[in-house]
Order: sequence, then C-alpha cells, then structure tokens
Amino acid sequence: MFMEGIQQHSSLKVINQKFLVPAHLHLECDSDHARIERAEKKMDVEVRISHDWYLFVKTVRGKKPFNVYEMKVNDFLSFSSLLQSLLVRRHVDNKNEKVTWLNIRWLQYTTDFGISNFKYPLFEEEPFCQLDL
Repeated sequence: MFMEGIQQHSSLKVINQKFLVPAHLHLECDSDHARIERAEKKMDVEVRISHDWYLFVKTVRGKKPFNVYEMKVNDFLSFSSLLQSLLVRRHVDNKNEKVTWLNIRWLQYTTDFGISNFKYPLFEEEPFCQLDL
C-alpha cells in the first residue's frame, strides 16, 4: 500500500512505518479504547453489525467527543493482487540474510518501487537492511 501511495503522490519521497513493541508503550488512543469499553459494559443493547458500532461510538461521551466517520465499501482498497503479480514476500534480504518479519520494527519505503528498507531496532543510528520485493 505504501509503495503504491509513494508512486502516485509526487510530494512523498519517503514513508517510515514503525511498529511499537507490544505492552511497552501507552498510546493516546488507548484511553479512547478504554472509554469505549467502559461504555460498552454499561450498554444494554447487543451490537451485531458494524453499523451498530458506528452508532454506538458516536454516543460515547467524555471530555472530548469522538469524530466518527462511517466508512463505505469503496473506502477500502485491496492490495493483495500486488503480492500475486508484482511483489514477492522474501525470506532473505539483499545480503542473503534471513528476514525475521515479526521482529521488524521499522520499514521504510522510497520511490524505488519494490525495494523496502528495514530495521529490527528503532534506533536512528542503526543502519537499514534492504529487501527487494
């Protein structure tokens, strides 16, 4: 998705995607999720479909109300065809070293389509490895 986006938007030169280590950080949205979960426990109506969630979250109150946008089917894009035609999920990097996908914490995409840089730690000074997809 990021590779496609960087190709279609000339203002984008680099996209950095960072993955946080689970259970080590508190994100601002965590308190929002907790607020929704507390309201859900008090709810006496069962939520059965996604539209019900949309209506429910709009009613959750707090200091700052949620801005809720209902997504339509055409708002969602599928990029799975890229993995079946243009791109291949590699198991070794450009130095022929094994790629441990679950340990990657930083992916970097540039205008060079199909090439992705990655790091296992989130340290700035750590050099990127390169992956030719």
